[in-house]
Amino acid sequence: MLLALGALFSGVGSATADWLVGIVSPSAESSPPAAPTPTPTTPREELTIAVETFLGETGANFALAAPTGTDGLALRLRSGDIEKPWQAFLDSNRGAQVGFLKISLVLTGHRQPGITITNVRIEKVRDEPRLEGTHLKLYTAGEVESILLTANLDEVRPKLRDGGVDYFPEKQVELQGGEQQSLVIRVTAGRRLYRWAFAVDYVDDKGDKHTVYVDRAGRLSPSVSAIPLAELFMLTGQAPKYGASWVENLGSGFTLKRP
Repeated sequence: MLLALGALFSGVGSATADWLVGIVSPSAESSPPAAPTPTPTTPREELTIAVETFLGETGANFALAAPTGTDGLALRLRSGDIEKPWQAFLDSNRGAQVGFLKISLVLTGHRQPGITITNVRIEKVRDEPRLEGTHLKLYTAGEVESILLTANLDEVRPKLRDGGVDYFPEKQVELQGGEQQSLVIRVTAGRRLYRWAFAVDYVDDKGDKHTVYVDRAGRLSPSVSAIPLAELFMLTGQAPKYGASWVENLGSGFTLKRP
């Protein structure tokens, strides 16, 4: 059609011809805008878990892989110029808390009529020799608060217990939409250094069974193998002896204990 117009008005001035073609074939600028593509939305998880690990609480001690004496870390221990929070210090110095660790898991359901937590398990990933390079005895004050649940990592398959009785699967946790349940667990270790994640079994609102694995940051993974080793929980048993032992001062810094 445009070719026919061009031939018909070959004798007409170019400005007039351009104006006529513009009427018949409007530019893209005058075309109606395309409808925006809707952004896909992801449904919220059925379950979220907030994790808090209580490092350095009353009665806690730390162990590091390497001994200290006159090196740079020893100078920083004396001055109190060390990384905080404690997790950063232990990560950068290949360390772990000794003997026990208190952990809080706050589980929140996001479905109606709700989901059912049928079990919370400890999934051990690796065990290693106890850390015996450096022992740090922390300054403590006050009383240790009561703990709801306990678990012993020295067991082949550690279970969460309440007063010595298995908590799951005899008890189940029902979570309606937005409802929360807090589990405070005192985990112990004696023989080895352990790395683990928590496995949470639940039944969703449709009756389907699921298992998610929780790392120390509260991230959920479909398998324990998907969690990086550095993001697992870690606890070491008390070693018979250490290459160096330090005691935290009341004010700041540590003092090296003499043999």
